Amino acid sequence: MTADALFEAIRAGDRERVRDVVETLDEATRKKSLPAVRKFLDVPDWPVFDAAELAGLGCQATPASAVKWILATDRKRSRLAGGSGNLFPAESLPFLPRRDPAFLGELTHLLAATLDQGRHFEWGTHPRWALIQALQTMSGCATPTSEGYAALYMRMVDRLDDLRADPATGTLLPIALDIDGAGTYIDRMERSQADYEKRMANTGQEYTATPGWKDVLVALTESGELDRAALIDQCAGRLIRGGKSQELRAFRQILDRLELTDDELTHRAGDWARVAADAETPAAGDAVARLRRLTETGRLAPAGLTDASREILARPEKTVVVAQLKVIGVALGDHGYAPSTLLPAVAVAFGHEDASVQEQAWKIVVKHISAVDAEARTQVIEALPNLTPDLQSKARAELGTAEEADVDHRETLPPISRPLRAVPHETLTELVQDVAVQFEQRCPEGCCWHGWRWTERAEQILDGLVRFAHRDRTKLAEALRTLEFRHEWEARENPPGFGIPLVAKVLTGEVAIEDVPNRPPAGNHTGGRWDGEDVIDDIWKMRTWEAAHLIGFDAPLLLATPSWNTGAIETDALVERLAEYARQSRPAGPVDFDQALLRMRRTQPGPERDRLAAAAAALGTRDGARLAEWMSIDGLRIAEEDADIVLPVVRETFGDPVRRLGDRQRSHRSSDLRLRQWVATTPVLRGHIVDQALRIKAHKTTGWASDLPLLVEADGPMTPAIHELVANGLARADRAEWPGLIDGLLQLIARGELDPVRCGTELGRVNAAWSGREHQPPEPLDLLTELARAGAPATVWGILSGALPGLLPEGRRPRKIGALLSLAADCASRVGAAGAIDGLDAVADAKGSSLTVKQARRLRDYLSR
Repeated sequence: MTADALFEAIRAGDRERVRDVVETLDEATRKKSLPAVRKFLDVPDWPVFDAAELAGLGCQATPASAVKWILATDRKRSRLAGGSGNLFPAESLPFLPRRDPAFLGELTHLLAATLDQGRHFEWGTHPRWALIQALQTMSGCATPTSEGYAALYMRMVDRLDDLRADPATGTLLPIALDIDGAGTYIDRMERSQADYEKRMANTGQEYTATPGWKDVLVALTESGELDRAALIDQCAGRLIRGGKSQELRAFRQILDRLELTDDELTHRAGDWARVAADAETPAAGDAVARLRRLTETGRLAPAGLTDASREILARPEKTVVVAQLKVIGVALGDHGYAPSTLLPAVAVAFGHEDASVQEQAWKIVVKHISAVDAEARTQVIEALPNLTPDLQSKARAELGTAEEADVDHRETLPPISRPLRAVPHETLTELVQDVAVQFEQRCPEGCCWHGWRWTERAEQILDGLVRFAHRDRTKLAEALRTLEFRHEWEARENPPGFGIPLVAKVLTGEVAIEDVPNRPPAGNHTGGRWDGEDVIDDIWKMRTWEAAHLIGFDAPLLLATPSWNTGAIETDALVERLAEYARQSRPAGPVDFDQALLRMRRTQPGPERDRLAAAAAALGTRDGARLAEWMSIDGLRIAEEDADIVLPVVRETFGDPVRRLGDRQRSHRSSDLRLRQWVATTPVLRGHIVDQALRIKAHKTTGWASDLPLLVEADGPMTPAIHELVANGLARADRAEWPGLIDGLLQLIARGELDPVRCGTELGRVNAAWSGREHQPPEPLDLLTELARAGAPATVWGILSGALPGLLPEGRRPRKIGALLSLAADCASRVGAAGAIDGLDAVADAKGSSLTVKQARRLRDYLSR
C-alpha cells in the first residue's frame, strides 16, 4: 500500500485501517508521510485526530521519537479538548502497528521518565498511568523506576490489598518515599480521609474505613512487602535531610507507629543524635525522647551522650534544650553516667539566650560539681562568662572563684548612615531596561494606589524618558515599542492611566497627547481637610501627566528629579537645571517646579546661599526669580500644631495639587502611613512628616517601619513625636519590617535624636491604650529580643525601664510578660543597671512560682543589689 491509502484511512477516522496500512509501509515511506500526517492533527474532528495520532506513532522509527510524538500530540489533544488535559489514550494501543517487545519496553521506560518533569504528588489521577501500564503489559518489560513513575504509582495504587498483590511495591514505594513532597502527600491524604469519615459519621451515612498511608506502610513491613529496617532507615534519613514541618511530620509519625524496639533504637543512636542536633524542632524533640529512652536503658554510651548533648544544647529552641537537660539529669541521677564527662557539655547551655535555661543548666552543674575532676571543673569555670551577670556572680560564689572586674558597658552603635547619591541613566539601553522592569511588575513603582512602592529609581526613569526624548524621540520610541506592558488595569479603569506606562505610551503613539489630562485630579476634600493619602497620590499622578506634556514641548529635563535616595535635591543642581530651561527659553512645568522646591535642601544663610540666589536671579526668567526669592525666605516654616494651615507659603503660593500639602491633613482612608512616599515628597521636613503622621493617626498601622531609615536620613530637624512613632513600630511592626525598624532606631540613638527611656514610656502608653479591647495587646518581646541580639542591650534596657511601669499592672500585661521581664533582667545585668521600676514590687511579692513572679524577683534583686 501507499501513503495515499494511509491518508484516506485517517480522513475516514478508521483506526483499524490505519494500523493495517502502517504495517505494510516501509520505513522510508513512513518517514515521508509524517509531515502530511501532522497536518491532520489540526483538523477539529476527534475520529480524524485519533487516527492521525495513531498513524504518526506507528510511523516513528525509534522509541525516543515515539515519546516525542506522544508529548507533542498530547498538547494538541489538550487544546482540542478545550484544555481538559486529555492525553494519548491507552484504548488506542490495540490499534498500534505491531512492534517488537524491546521497542515497546524502551518506549515504556522513556515515557515513565517524562513523569519526572513537574510536581510529583498532585491531586487526582494521571491519564498517562493507564498508557504506561498497558505498554508494560504488552512488552513484558521490567517495572520503570524513575522518580515520577514511583510517585505516580504511590498515588494510583494506595490500597493495602492491591499493594500486597503487586510485586512492584517493594521496588517503587522506597523510591517514592525518598522524593520531596512524599511526606506532605501522605499527611494530606490522611487528613482528607479523616475529614471524609467525619462527614459520613456526622450525616449518619455508612462508609468503609480504610487505613491511611502510615498504617499501610507499617502493615507492609509486617507482611514482608517492605523491609522494616530499610523503612526505619529511610524515615530517619528523611528527618536528617530536613524539610518543611508538614513534610517531616509523616515520617515522624511512621516511626512512632513502627514502635521501634530497644535494639532498633540502639542501632541508630547516631541518627537520633544528628536529628536532635540539626532537624526542625518537632523532629528534634522526638529524637531527644529516643535518646532519653536509650539513656534510661543504659544503651547510650557516655561518649555518645556527651557528644550529642554538646550539639543539642547549642540549639536556640528552649523546648529542645530543656528536654536534653532533663535527659542529662536522668543520666547523672539514676544511671551512673560520669559527671566529669557530662558537666562540660551542660556548660554549653550557659550561652543560651534564655536566662531560665541558663539557670536550669546551672542547677545541674552545682548539684554534681563536687564529683568532677579538675579538668572538668576548669571547663565549667571557663564557661561562666556566658551566664548573665547576676547568675554568673551566684555561680562564682558557689564555686569559690574570683569575680571578674566590673566592665562599664558602652554600647557600640552603628556609624551614622548618609543618603546615597542618585544615579541617572547614562545610556538609552539602561533606560529601556529599567522601563521593561516596570512593565513586568503587577504594580509598577509610582502606581498611585500603591504609593509605598515609590523609589528614587522611578523618578530617574521618568526624568530619563524626558531627557532621551529631547535628544532623539524617534529612537526612544522605537526602543519602547519592543516592550509589552502586561498589567493594564489602571488604564482600563481610569483611562488613559498615569505613571511611567502612560508616558511610554505617549512616546510610542499608543496614547494621544490630547487624551492626557492637563489639570490635577479633584482630590478627596472632606470635613474641610484633604485626605493626605490622596494628596500624595495626586502629586505623582499630575507630575506624570505633566511630564507627558513636557515631552510634547521638547523639554530638556525634569526639575524635581532627586539628587539623593531620600528624594532631596541639591540647590546648585536645581539652579543648573533652571539654567538649561533658560538657555532654551522654556518655562518649567508648574507641578514639577513646585515639587522641586519642596525637595530642595535648605542652604544656611551666608555667602554660599547668597551666591546661589544671585545665580538664580541672573537667569533672567520668572522661574529663576522665584527660586531666588524662595532661598531668601523661610519658605517651609511650619505653623503652630493646631493650625489648619501647617505650611503657609505652600498653601498660598503653590499650585494644585502640591498646595494641598499646606493644609492640615485628615485621616487617610486606609489609615496606612506611606512613609517612603511622604519622605520622597517632603524630604527636607522629616519632623513635619512625623507630626503629620501622628495627627492623622496613620502611625498606628503596619507597613511603614521598614522605611524608618529613609526618614532618619532625610533632612530637617527631628520632632519629639518620633518617640511615639517608634514606640508604635515596636508594638505593631510585622516581622518583615524588623530589620528596617531596628536599623532606624539605632540610627536615631546614634544621632542623639531618640531617648530609649522616653520611647519605652510611649510603648507603655500604647499598651495601655489597647487594654480592655477584645484584641490582644501588642507583644514587643520578640522584636526587643532581636534588638538585644543585634548588640544593643543598653537600648533594650532603656526601652524596657520606661515601658515596664505601663506593662506590669493587672489587665495590661502582654501575654509574654514573664519572658519580657527575663529579657529586662538579662539586659539590666549586662549593662550594670540599678534603681527601681514602678509596679515591680507588686509583681515580685506575689505568691507562686510562675515565670512572671520569678523573673520579677530576679530583676528586682539585681537592680537593688
